[in-house]
Amino acid sequence: MKRLDGPVEVEAVAYLYGRREPDVDNLAKAFLDGLNGVAWNDDRQVRKLTVAKVRVYDESEQRAEITFRKIEVPENAG
Repeated sequence: MKRLDGPVEVEAVAYLYGRREPDVDNLAKAFLDGLNGVAWNDDRQVRKLTVAKVRVYDESEQRAEITFRKIEVPENAG
């Protein structure tokens, strides 16, 4: 897979099993740090981020689904 250059949008859904529920900001950090150098060069490229948590009732359903895409950002938006 080729790494994305420029601004990126990320949507992530964490399907969680068990009593412990991580904070959404900790999930976001783990997802973004884990994709550094794989999906993009650096997570500073991420301009829009959505993270959701969904409770599942069987451990086999636990997973994360992450989609990302390059986006256009107006020049004056940084």
